[in-house]
Amino acid sequence: MSSFFIPLAVVSSAGFQCFNSALDLGYVPLPPGKYASTDRHRWRNAATSCFNGVVVSALVVYCLFVHPESWHEPQTYYSVLAEACLSIISGYLVYDTWDIVIHTGLVKKWTVLLHHIIVAFLFYMLCRERLEIGSCIISLLTEVSAIFLHSRQLLLIHGFSKSSPVYRVHKLFTIVTGVSCRLVPVAYVCYLSFFRMQPEMPVMLAVALPLLTLAVLVINCTMITRLIRSDFLSTRTNKVDFIMEN
Repeated sequence: MSSFFIPLAVVSSAGFQCFNSALDLGYVPLPPGKYASTDRHRWRNAATSCFNGVVVSALVVYCLFVHPESWHEPQTYYSVLAEACLSIISGYLVYDTWDIVIHTGLVKKWTVLLHHIIVAFLFYMLCRERLEIGSCIISLLTEVSAIFLHSRQLLLIHGFSKSSPVYRVHKLFTIVTGVSCRLVPVAYVCYLSFFRMQPEMPVMLAVALPLLTLAVLVINCTMITRLIRSDFLSTRTNKVDFIMEN
């Protein structure tokens, strides 16, 4: 493992927190209603999560384009850029964990906190062993989908109706990227973790990686199902329906 993983993760976490705090300086218009007062932290967190999606997805797409071996040999692929990408997303997970603890508490969101801790630790261990880095980068294509999921959340927070032209166009991009950049990559990585794992993988990682990827696949299938029901099958026009909570 390179020596910059932990320092870069710390800098990344601090950077996302600074971005979150900067949203309160008044340069960005506040949303209406409770999101400008009691629930302002949800708006700030959604905007920060969207920003993270833009940053990480740009790095991931660039990494996959410049290093095609990450597709063909994801188990053995390694690059400094890939490790930096995993370090940055780990920093975001640390930031989001802190934000949840401060504004929501441990009890209500303990499953999300557990997910963040496990994923960040797993990224650290895989970078230390230089194993399955390509698989991690492929799985992070989900950040492309996250851009649209969080911007969808921001549209609803800012009062856009589900019948508005902007939302109708946006929901198509959301579902297309949800399937192509979320379900397909995660399913592929899940397949790799069960059937193409490296024999020299440490026992702890050999057990944890397939279970985690399977759990993430199930979670994402559930999320996409809820999204389809909310945006395409439901007749409700409630603007706050299926706003992703943080």
